[in-house]
Amino acid sequence: MGLFFRDKKKGGSRPPYQGGKHYGGHRYPGSEEKTIRSERVMVEHKMFYLLLKENMRGKFLRVTEESNGKSDTIIIPSTGLADFRDAINLILESCENSEEQSQEYHQEQDSNDSQKGEC
Repeated sequence: MGLFFRDKKKGGSRPPYQGGKHYGGHRYPGSEEKTIRSERVMVEHKMFYLLLKENMRGKFLRVTEESNGKSDTIIIPSTGLADFRDAINLILESCENSEEQSQEYHQEQDSNDSQKGEC
């Protein structure tokens, strides 16, 4: 999948960061990265790029959020991905529970309002 980020300074597009630390225009040895898988997720006005990569030190997930011409990136080593998944699942469960509670609350309010109109 060819992903491209907007480069506001140059007015065009540039490929996503391909890794490797630079020193004097040259990459450090062993800093090359191989992309194993990539995904994009659009949430409201934000685009998230998820890149599973591998280098000499191992596999990792690079998550880049791009919004309003700005981008932020976090890198999660593969050894922490299961912990992130578990934490996200717990948050999703909490979100689903709070949505159910919110729906129940609104249904109670609607019921109370309709009962008030009957009197």
